[in-house]
Amino acid sequence: MKKICLTPILLSALLQACGGTSSSNTQPAGLTGSQQIEATSMDVMISSPAPNIADGTDTNIVTATVYIPAHAQGQPYPLVIHGHGWGGDRYSQADVDANDPEPGTSTTSMFSLIDQRVEVLWNAGYAVVSFDQRGFGRGDDGDNGTSDGAHAMDPRYEVQDAIAVLDWAVANLDLVMDGPGDPRVGSIGGSYGGGYQLLMAAVDARLDAITPSGTWYDFAQSLSPNRVIKKGYSAGLCVLAQTDGAQLSEEVQGSCDEAVTDQTTRFQEELTQRTQDIFLDHGMNVYEETPGFVLPPVDALVIQGNRDILFNLNQAADNFAFLSTAGDARLITQENGHSLAQLRFGPGSQGALGNNTCGALDTMAAIKSWFDQKLKGLPVSTGLPARVCISLDDNRGALLNEVPIGNPGGNPAFRATIADATLVQATQHNNTASETGEAVFVPIGAPISGDGFSLAGIPIANVTIDPALVVEGVVFMGTGIQRGGSTFLVDQQVVPVRSSDERAGATPEPIRLVGIGEKLEDGDVVGVLLYGQFDQFENEARTLYASNAANISGTVDFPIVEAAISTLNP
Repeated sequence: MKKICLTPILLSALLQACGGTSSSNTQPAGLTGSQQIEATSMDVMISSPAPNIADGTDTNIVTATVYIPAHAQGQPYPLVIHGHGWGGDRYSQADVDANDPEPGTSTTSMFSLIDQRVEVLWNAGYAVVSFDQRGFGRGDDGDNGTSDGAHAMDPRYEVQDAIAVLDWAVANLDLVMDGPGDPRVGSIGGSYGGGYQLLMAAVDARLDAITPSGTWYDFAQSLSPNRVIKKGYSAGLCVLAQTDGAQLSEEVQGSCDEAVTDQTTRFQEELTQRTQDIFLDHGMNVYEETPGFVLPPVDALVIQGNRDILFNLNQAADNFAFLSTAGDARLITQENGHSLAQLRFGPGSQGALGNNTCGALDTMAAIKSWFDQKLKGLPVSTGLPARVCISLDDNRGALLNEVPIGNPGGNPAFRATIADATLVQATQHNNTASETGEAVFVPIGAPISGDGFSLAGIPIANVTIDPALVVEGVVFMGTGIQRGGSTFLVDQQVVPVRSSDERAGATPEPIRLVGIGEKLEDGDVVGVLLYGQFDQFENEARTLYASNAANISGTVDFPIVEAAISTLNP
């Protein structure tokens, strides 16, 4: 298929990337149907009704690249909207040229591969509109990107921009329509590009099928689980935006300044109220917690990474459960996701990421299969789980109907009991030794017998925590496995629990650990790992928890299940 770039907003560098081709028939914002479209891709500037706070104007200008599939005159096509991740930019014609032919999957970043679905879907007969999210795309394609500063996926700004993109497409493209004003439309994007999909689906009933990937349900809980700040990612996200040359809104820039320069805060309430407020109402949790709110009908394929230490499996499980109330929802986890490896180098900071597969299910192929089924009405394709697939490693995945929580079968052998007043202190850490060498390990009742079990789901803790040496104590809790004489932390996931947490008082209430997946072997010993320090939550000097100490008692129940296994390489 010959690809012609229309370039009303691109500079000469991008003209060269497009082969030096241009057209005088450039109508970036006023097309009427497919009759005026003579090219397969073009750049447009779309007016959004959400105000531009930086400039003080009533509207915002959204920069987008539109891909029109090859089709017979008058034959409509379904639409897919694409939004990029934090620090990224739209998928432009230059990206298409750079990624021809399409790269494979393997261990390549899931977020780069999701962006490349723009080209895959375009060539498969979908119209795709890829847009720069507010504040991003500055200079990435020889233009100024989308105006205003980034507000961290504020429903009043970024979500309204995405709705404006859909409005433009309905008015200007020859889309398949299910009724007046009701287009056949889906959405893609990872991380920040998954956030817009969820919040848009909550307020715009026109979305038919979404694929939120590597994204959040509760923004505050992701960045400060149980109100303990992930110092590495709080600073890392700001550094990423600055490196990209993004424009941040005044409130987000102020929060970034606070995150980068303040190396003393540990807990969310120690941040300014401005910083806390930014992350409190920018997730699906707010809609689910609103009395009387009903999620509009939408089908959702949720994709998440077990090893993702920013948006973990719990975030996907919550999105999956809520979206199941609105339509056909599926969940696939894999071994890729967000990584801090370039910013933190401690033994437990971040290990290697893995495949974008859940056993034999390729998450990238699943995205296209999902749209083929939901937007084109094609027969169910291979590569989609019937309900849930939780990755166990680079080769295997557990096929389930739901995400197991706690100890689904109530087997007492799958419970770890922490002795009364077990001391956990800063010397139980992962910062200078192995990820598990200094930790306290509390095993379940007996080793695993046989090879038929998988650890797949979300462990549940019922614990009491008291400070030992300081006013406030924190215990970082993760799932460990002893195998062949050594212990490892499953998926490098931990969750902090504070002594001030009301659920960890004299009468314990259930607290979720981070969801994980691992195929168990005969003789494995599953247990809980307890840390007094953990690198993901430390400042750059690793001094925040140097005097931390707490006493912990209670139990942890593990989701050890017998499940059908999908295997990539039998």
